[in-house]
Amino acid sequence: MLIYCVGQLLGIALSLPISGAAFVNTAINGLQKILPNVPRQKLQAAISGTSEGFFETLDPATKAMTLDVIMGSLQKTWGDLNIFLFRKYKWAN
Repeated sequence: MLIYCVGQLLGIALSLPISGAAFVNTAINGLQKILPNVPRQKLQAAISGTSEGFFETLDPATKAMTLDVIMGSLQKTWGDLNIFLFRKYKWAN
């Protein structure tokens, strides 16, 4: 029983950082196509939430395209449940 629990915890501990890195890389690659003049570090900070107000500086059409890229990256990485949560809490305004 103990080995089973350790195996489950180890699987979670390994899969979360891998899926997080996959999400960030997929999202940044897509955003760089929309915003080619924005440095990669700035896009990474915006995705991680440490660059407050970045998306508010974009015009509505560009903001919509960036949202599509981020939602697509979330869906590829974690599936439909996280897209619902992301829309409800992160993009409420």
